[in-house]
Amino acid sequence: MPLKATDPDVPLWIISKAHKETEYKKYGVIIEFGSDKVNIGDISTGKVKPVIDCLYPIIGGTPGRPDDWRIDELYIIKGKCDLDTDSIRIKILTL
Repeated sequence: MPLKATDPDVPLWIISKAHKETEYKKYGVIIEFGSDKVNIGDISTGKVKPVIDCLYPIIGGTPGRPDDWRIDELYIIKGKCDLDTDSIRIKILTL
């Protein structure tokens, strides 16, 4: 999992797996954590913010400056029983 907005591993993985939309869009993002220990109350300083910041290859922006204003809907789910406790699943929907 990324620890900061400029983490290179997650964006490189996203680039290898996803198709970046070139036209303006709004997005819905679902982040599912396998662990139920994730503190989602600390959204700006905890685990959620770096994940969102690393989505810039799809939502637009640059490392450390994602266009997160394009995210209109955000769902955070923790304790997903079908994920390992150290895993996350990210779903990005165009709205």
